[in-house]
Amino acid sequence: MRLNDLAVVVSNVKPVVITYTRFSTSIQKEGLSEYRQDELTQRYVIDFCETHGVPLNDIISLKDRGVSAYRGKNMTQGSLSELINLFKGGELPKVYNEKGEINTFFFIESLDRLTRSDLHTANKLFLDLVEYCNIVVVAENEQKIYSLNSLKSDMGMLDLFSALLTLSRSHNESRMKEMRHRENWSKKRQEVIDYFDLTEDQRGGLNYPLNPTKTCPWWLKPKPDNRGFEFIEENRKAMKFFLERMLDGYGLTSSIRRLNDAITKGEFKVEFSKKQDTKKGFQTHTFYQVLTDDSNESLIGNLIFHKDYYPTEKDVQQGLYDRKKLGKKVRIPVYTAKGFYPALLTEIEFLMLRKMMGERKQSNTKPNKRVANIAQGILKCPKCGYSYVVNDDKRSGRHANLVCSYSRSGKCDAYTYRVEFFEHNLLSYCRNINIGRVLGYQVDDSAVMEELTRLRHDQYQINLLKSQVQVEIEQLVNNISNITIPSLLEKVQHDYSKKELRIQMYEDQMKAIESDILAINMRHKNSIDTNDSIYELIDVVSEKRDVEKREKLNIELKKIIKSMNLINKKDADNPFGRNLLKVDFFDGYSRFIPVDRKLENEELFDILPVIETETVKDSIDYTTTIILPIDYLEGLESKKYPPVEKMAQFYQENPAKYLKIKRQIEQSDQIFV
Repeated sequence: MRLNDLAVVVSNVKPVVITYTRFSTSIQKEGLSEYRQDELTQRYVIDFCETHGVPLNDIISLKDRGVSAYRGKNMTQGSLSELINLFKGGELPKVYNEKGEINTFFFIESLDRLTRSDLHTANKLFLDLVEYCNIVVVAENEQKIYSLNSLKSDMGMLDLFSALLTLSRSHNESRMKEMRHRENWSKKRQEVIDYFDLTEDQRGGLNYPLNPTKTCPWWLKPKPDNRGFEFIEENRKAMKFFLERMLDGYGLTSSIRRLNDAITKGEFKVEFSKKQDTKKGFQTHTFYQVLTDDSNESLIGNLIFHKDYYPTEKDVQQGLYDRKKLGKKVRIPVYTAKGFYPALLTEIEFLMLRKMMGERKQSNTKPNKRVANIAQGILKCPKCGYSYVVNDDKRSGRHANLVCSYSRSGKCDAYTYRVEFFEHNLLSYCRNINIGRVLGYQVDDSAVMEELTRLRHDQYQINLLKSQVQVEIEQLVNNISNITIPSLLEKVQHDYSKKELRIQMYEDQMKAIESDILAINMRHKNSIDTNDSIYELIDVVSEKRDVEKREKLNIELKKIIKSMNLINKKDADNPFGRNLLKVDFFDGYSRFIPVDRKLENEELFDILPVIETETVKDSIDYTTTIILPIDYLEGLESKKYPPVEKMAQFYQENPAKYLKIKRQIEQSDQIFV
């Protein structure tokens, strides 16, 4: 049907009018694409509405801005996909005129606004849409109306062929653009690879390669000559501030909140995007991929190039991919340009940050507000595993209690405990023992050197293995050009892939060892700082309710305490008849702190530690059973051991020595009382 026949196809029944505008990129948004489509479409729509008495306010106007039709994105998201779903779901029913013809008109500038997908996909969309409405194309060289009636007529084959020809041409145009873009991208990428394959000396006198793309992390910008990137100074300071918070132990959400607060106070002059401005600052997604995605190493200045790959059944059988990846696009890293960007972190800092993110993900800790409970994320209910929360009863004569969060809905019958006793005794306990000694930080230099020597020996061995595999890869590469038998060539290529994976494995092992070496050096160097930082925070928190310091203390406690739970005095397996806090430090031992009243000094240490796998029944009360080593008198004189009243505290700091003495007593035939 011709477009000038439109005025006579409709009877007195008012038609439904829909207009659709689409463009693919933000560049087109800034240009005339939307204006051109709207102007051309509305020229016909307004005349049509006036002729058939359709109020302009009744027009359904759909727009898909920045939505590509080449890969069918507008068929799965955006206005067009919603329209089709409404049609198919019956929420937007078919409308007929008095002749029984479809009375819904869908105005578009050209069929390529509808789709630029492959012919099979485009044909399906076209036929689905024409089932519910008449497609009105208004472009000068394309003017036509496609309706269900016209397609069923004697000349319907020509109409369908005309539509398919237009859709096919649109797809081929987009495909050619993509191929030219890929070719241009590949050329730029190869220039970067060729440059970074050279040594520093070989690069002398050569131009730095052109940037393959202007897209970069938000703290960077392309240099004026488009060769390399440089920091946006205020953004660099802001990102550095954020990373320092993360390395200090703050969670992702907490670090982002602090960054947004600092920006609000004017400490950094970061320019937000419109979306960030609306959301009032940075959101989690801005940082999450940078911190967790293995294919992103921009924080240490690396750019990773990828290639698209579609896993096959053979890949699944060999265990290279999960079956759910079968036939789906995956990105495979093919080259890492080290030092392409200016770096914000060292490789070791980057590894530690990734490790911390992994540990937080496993522990499912997602703080979303300021910490009032210093044990948040550590103290768990022994009955249901849920966290304890502080229930602060403001009524006269009442006090704040620790309550199982699950019990508040009546689904757990856990006991409640006085916050005052819990906090005072826990903080007093930590304040009066040597945390560095508890965690094994304070060891003699010979033990540290022995561990470092072992790690460096492992490092040397892995380097040898890596060098050997690299030689084998070079031999394979030299042989490939001489192989003409397809089956043999396939085998060699498979061997090459396996060796590349081994190289990657060795490199990962090397990074892990470097991380361990750094951790040992930092642990040995900062043992005194560990005590001082916790002691200082405990002193501040004990004197006043400073939310900022309480949150910091919570972070520091998570570094030394693996978990805590409360043991009630009524529990059958509690032989001491008092409320106890079981604290599992990262040294593999459990300590028990009474929390039935406020305690001072020696009273805090009376319930002696056990191995983490043991229970409170295996512990001993030092006030009723004083245990001393056989060489105690000599050790007291040489100051190896403290006075008797301080030995319980000594055992808390040196549980391995205490348990050794306990075993000796249990196995001894002679016990001196």
